[in-house]
Amino acid sequence: MTRPTTPTNLADNTRAARLTRRDSLTIASLLLFPMLSRSTRAIAIAPRRDEINVKDLGAIGDGREHKVREWITAGRFANLRAIQAVYPDVASLDDLIDHAALNLAIRRAAALRKPVRIPAGTYRAFVSVPYSHIQIVGDGSDRTTIKLPDRASHSVPIEHSGRRSTGVPCVIDFNVIGLGNASLPLADAHISGITVDGNRTNTNVPPTDLHGWGISFTRFSHVAYRDIRAINCHLGGIGTFIDSNHHRGEAVVENCGFSQVDGDGRPGFDINSSSHGIWKVKVTNCWHGARMIDNCRDNRLEANVIDAVKIGMTAGNQLVNASQDNVIIVSVTGGCAVAGLQVGHRFYSSRFTARVQDVKGPGVQTVPTENAVEGRGSFFDLTTWRNGGQGALIQGSWDQFRIHSTEDGRGGGQGAVFAVDIEGSYNIVSARIVDGIPWKVRGIALRWNAAKNQITAYNWPKVANPIHVENPRNGNRVPRSPL
Repeated sequence: MTRPTTPTNLADNTRAARLTRRDSLTIASLLLFPMLSRSTRAIAIAPRRDEINVKDLGAIGDGREHKVREWITAGRFANLRAIQAVYPDVASLDDLIDHAALNLAIRRAAALRKPVRIPAGTYRAFVSVPYSHIQIVGDGSDRTTIKLPDRASHSVPIEHSGRRSTGVPCVIDFNVIGLGNASLPLADAHISGITVDGNRTNTNVPPTDLHGWGISFTRFSHVAYRDIRAINCHLGGIGTFIDSNHHRGEAVVENCGFSQVDGDGRPGFDINSSSHGIWKVKVTNCWHGARMIDNCRDNRLEANVIDAVKIGMTAGNQLVNASQDNVIIVSVTGGCAVAGLQVGHRFYSSRFTARVQDVKGPGVQTVPTENAVEGRGSFFDLTTWRNGGQGALIQGSWDQFRIHSTEDGRGGGQGAVFAVDIEGSYNIVSARIVDGIPWKVRGIALRWNAAKNQITAYNWPKVANPIHVENPRNGNRVPRSPL
């Protein structure tokens, strides 16, 4: 990991030559730096005492791509080496001024424990934050934007491989996304008042999911963010990965996740292997809306998902992982060819409150589970209406459901689908199913392999076929009349 450094000389080599070593260190402690001006000399100006302002470090923020060679043309630096003495992240004269200034601000903020201020404007840059104790503050997500440069590319190390992967960068990378589990744990960050723009139309599709996120957190705990907007990212707008615990976040994500990496797009908002977080997000027009997977526990997520292409909200695990004790409150509207809410393998002891309407597929789907553990199921409080498929497609086991379904599945014609379709076992279900006139929706189906399910309460004022049991010997308990 690169250690934060502070320049000890000015670009004005003539003046710097007259300084004693003690004077140079004094200037370094005041964070003197060259400023853009009409003078051919670098002008030493101290930043505001309580923060590091990227404009004071030379950032422009007019939405255009200004290369650092402009500093040489203007006479502010003699050559690339002189620039690098102050901006150590600059690699060539084609690097961008905004990029150099923002990354220098992060270095200095880490060294001095001061917040970074990004005033109103659009800055063409991507930012690396491999330090703890960082604050980044914009002037509001409607005023301050960090936008990836056109054709932006960089390389990241790949965990435990000794190789690197090259592709479009994350707009802001907290820690090193490529190192994953091998990265050193970091903590304590605040970010607010900023839009991150992944510039998807002017950058290449990433080769792997180590690239192309709006904001990524990897093994970075104790984070707070608010008034954050992520747009136009190849992959997710915000990704919280691998022991990024104790997050408190509010964000809006739009138009993200459409790049097909490993055969699928990505969710606009993603939580992976992290715990004790509280989030409130709005996700619009993303490939998937939101996701919580792999060893997540004791989290609370409130998500409002609009027009996700495939799935509004996913909760699940690889078979070697398990999640438990999470609270998910989700509203899903429109889109969602696969499902509004999909809950997969080994997601235990959690509570889901979902309102799903006007999606193309089922409102809610629990997928078949392997090695289900009795008594460790989840509770679902579901309100579904006007969905193209079932209100609830229950293929998993050991869960409890309270379902209010209205006019789900009517698009398929009379008797096309059931409002509640049960294929799993050991589920406890109470339901109210309402249809319009003419009646088209059927009520509850218990499929051939469904076993030991209990329908504890059932009200069907207007449905075409209240209940259907395919195998009466499987020990399912069903009412003979409305309860």
